[in-house]
Amino acid sequence: TYKYNEELVGEFVKSLGDRDKVVICTKFYPTAERTPYSFEVLEKACDESLERLGIDTIDLYYLHRMYEEDVVPIETIAADMKKLIERGKIRAYGLSEAAPETIRRAHAVHPIAAIQQEWSLFARDLEEEIVPTCKELGIQIVAYSPIARGMLSGAMNETPNDWRKENVPYLQE
Repeated sequence: TYKYNEELVGEFVKSLGDRDKVVICTKFYPTAERTPYSFEVLEKACDESLERLGIDTIDLYYLHRMYEEDVVPIETIAADMKKLIERGKIRAYGLSEAAPETIRRAHAVHPIAAIQQEWSLFARDLEEEIVPTCKELGIQIVAYSPIARGMLSGAMNETPNDWRKENVPYLQE
């Protein structure tokens, strides 16, 4: 059994016999359980991902959730991601759910490869500012939950009675 999805992905990559056949993306997720942010915390998380994946370099490494600006400025994280790139641990970095101004500030420190954002027929708010910002800066957008957290799958007839009901605006009654 696997404790982390990265272990499963690593086994799959190993079974291919050719690392260059796949593009591997994974995330750094700042949590309350971790010590306060520092480059050492980021690098340790990256090293742990590399070990679980069984690879030498991650193709795209995301900051999964944004830190509060008064805790860690995005420029600090972008500079630290640049260090990981320079050390050969990652090829590129991305941000998840970043505001346009945050994207611009991070991109000014080191180019962002991708922004990860919810995008579906129900979640289209990024089209007003995020899409034009990314287009202008040459940043790719990776959509998550393209089937609206299951609502467009055909398998749901009503609003789910789980965390989505309280946390996803378009699923609230």
